[in-house]
Amino acid sequence: MAKGSQEGMICLNSDRRPQKGDAGFTLVEFIVATAIAGILAAAVAPNMVHFIKDNRLATQANALAADLRFARSEAIKRQENITVCRANHSFAACDINIGAWNMGWIILDASGEVLRVHQGLDYAYILRGEVGDPDLADALVYTSNGTPLSFEIQSFQLCDQRGASYGKTIYVTATGYPRVDQTSSSNC
Repeated sequence: MAKGSQEGMICLNSDRRPQKGDAGFTLVEFIVATAIAGILAAAVAPNMVHFIKDNRLATQANALAADLRFARSEAIKRQENITVCRANHSFAACDINIGAWNMGWIILDASGEVLRVHQGLDYAYILRGEVGDPDLADALVYTSNGTPLSFEIQSFQLCDQRGASYGKTIYVTATGYPRVDQTSSSNC
């Protein structure tokens, strides 16, 4: 290497001082910004968990409402009775034992053919059909004009581990159309 040539050398002892146009953060600025971000994250985290649980509950309620709308439209289209009921363990027939709808539900046509299956809910949810005694509501039958055969089920109550105050109610109107609302029942 020729004398005076500094090509390829790294200079560790630079007298260069930061200039006015230099960009970047100092270590102190970085630590302060990180601390502020951590405090904000800690304040938001509980609300985010609540938000996620609310959305999961709404998703389950809307899934049942969508299946009820499907059953109603199939009854009108096929001009026959369509049944929405709690499913047995094989998802091939209705479960007539007393209990909640947590194991899932099926939609059957008049001949007993399964049209749609909804698998069981997550363990954190409780879904009951309401008729007075919430465990006795087994099925909802739609007639060929889309109305319920009778009001075996007037509403469904869906709750999670937080209880009834956070739950959803799926109401079945006299015309058979389901709507989702905040729960007002304490049967969760």
